[in-house]
Amino acid sequence: MTDIMPRRPKDQPALRWNWNTPLVLSPHNPQILYTGAQVLFRSLNRGDAWQETSPDLTTNDEAKTFGRGNIQFCTITTILRVARHAGRHLGGHRRRQGCR
Repeated sequence: MTDIMPRRPKDQPALRWNWNTPLVLSPHNPQILYTGAQVLFRSLNRGDAWQETSPDLTTNDEAKTFGRGNIQFCTITTILRVARHAGRHLGGHRRRQGCR
């Protein structure tokens, strides 16, 4: 099995993943894959290598970042590709849990 999970260097803050982490293929190029933790990632080679393409898109509220069990809040839960415009995308999250 091939591991395509984005990673950060150990000296950077840990990534926060949602239980239902979004994975989206570009409608313009099937080699391009997007996913999100608290930041948005883009792979130009179907997950072999990743680039962070955004800063933290959540409130990063320490009181809300870790839930119970495997639930983590302040994470990206939705990625919308704008089909008419290559390179444009939107990230979303669950507002009711205190993330912007």
